[in-house]
Amino acid sequence: LVLNKYAVLMENDSSHARRKVLAGIVMTRGPPGQLNNGEVISIGTGTKCVGGEHMSVRGAALNDSHAEIVAKRGLCLFLYKQLELLANPGKIVYLTFRSFLF
Repeated sequence: LVLNKYAVLMENDSSHARRKVLAGIVMTRGPPGQLNNGEVISIGTGTKCVGGEHMSVRGAALNDSHAEIVAKRGLCLFLYKQLELLANPGKIVYLTFRSFLF
């Protein structure tokens, strides 16, 4: 599922399509073990970590951009959006993969 979603997202961007490490998080609904109804909610690529002299304790730089860390950050954003939906049932929140690409 993650590889397929990545291929779709990168189909028109060959300069970024090549990657070394890919990580993704899949959400499933229904009984445990049924992966046929999974939905990719976060994808990350990357292999870099900022060197000690450039690390920021104030949040001015992304210190760790390994694929699994980037995917985890996307998961956190997804979960915060879900909490926002629960807290404001009448509010419409649009969440798309394209809104996170930069």
